Amino acid sequence: MTYSVRYGTGTGDISGIKSVEEAKELADNGAAYTQSSIVIEDNEGVEVCRRAWCGVRYDPDNLDTQCEDRIDYGDFGYYDDWSN
Repeated sequence: MTYSVRYGTGTGDISGIKSVEEAKELADNGAAYTQSSIVIEDNEGVEVCRRAWCGVRYDPDNLDTQCEDRIDYGDFGYYDDWSN
């Protein structure tokens, strides 16, 4: 099975990745301020995991939005942790 990274922008997507962990690493390295969630799909197009885009400043005091590994864009928003 192979995996693909979809950035939700129509460009920059990556295909033919051998593992989910490798796909996550590639996705994180290629993440940019797009205001779209990053999705990893299997070779049949089924979503395996997602790094959701949150279009607000990260608030570490808000227990509903706690993240361990976010990608932060300051006042513009952040990508949440990977979810399965």
